[in-house]
Amino acid sequence: KKLVIGLANKIKDLRGVDGGGLANAKYVEQITPLLVNINRIYKIHASIKIAGIE
Repeated sequence: KKLVIGLANKIKDLRGVDGGGLANAKYVEQITPLLVNINRIYKIHASIKIAGIE
C-alpha cells in the first residue's frame, strides 16, 4: 500500500490515500466503466473526487 500511495503522490494533482483492504477494489472497478462511458458519450473528461480528507 505504501509503495502505491507514494507512486500516486508523484503524479501531478493526485494524492494517494489508503482505501482499506483489497476487497474494496471492487468498488473502484465498478465505477471505472461508468466513468469511461460518460466520458465517451459526452466527449468530456469527467472524474470522481473524494473530498474532505485532510
